[in-house]
Amino acid sequence: MAEKRGSWRATIREDRKRLRQALEESPSLKPYFYEVFGLCYDDARLLAADETELDVAIFGEQSPFTSEQTLDPDFLPEVEKLNY
Repeated sequence: MAEKRGSWRATIREDRKRLRQALEESPSLKPYFYEVFGLCYDDARLLAADETELDVAIFGEQSPFTSEQTLDPDFLPEVEKLNY
C-alpha cells in the first residue's frame, strides 16, 4: 500500500506542476480553471473508480477539496479521513 501512496502523491505533484506551469504561461486560463473545476472533478471520480475498482457512487458528487487546495503544491489530503 505504501508504494501505491507514493505513486499517488507523485502523480498529484506532477499534475499540479503542469497545471501551475500552464497557468503561469497563460494567466488568462485561470478563470477557465475555476469555470471547469467541477467538470474536471467529474472526470477524476470516474478515473478514481476505474483505478480503485470501486463503484463511482462511493466518490462524492462534488469535490471534497476547494479549487485553491487543488492548486496548493503543499496540500495533500489525508485519504483515511475522507468521508467516501
